[in-house]
Amino acid sequence: MTVPRPKFSRNHPRYQLDFEEAARPAIHALIVVAESAGWAPDVVATGLFALVRAHLAGIATHDVRQTEIRNVMPAKIEPPNRSFMR
Repeated sequence: MTVPRPKFSRNHPRYQLDFEEAARPAIHALIVVAESAGWAPDVVATGLFALVRAHLAGIATHDVRQTEIRNVMPAKIEPPNRSFMR
């Protein structure tokens, strides 16, 4: 299974539609294979929605986590103060 590369840059108005058109055959093939294996169409559709939601949550979590890391990390790491050991 392959998905063609984008025809447009990310900021182009057709970028999203370009992806949907490019991914449609692969998604359709997955649906056909799953239903042919005996999975009910509603279960396949619901499962795909659940996987997409999980993927989006992972993207959001990753973005939030990267922001948190940048906000918590000091600009410069200082060596520990050892004056209390003297």
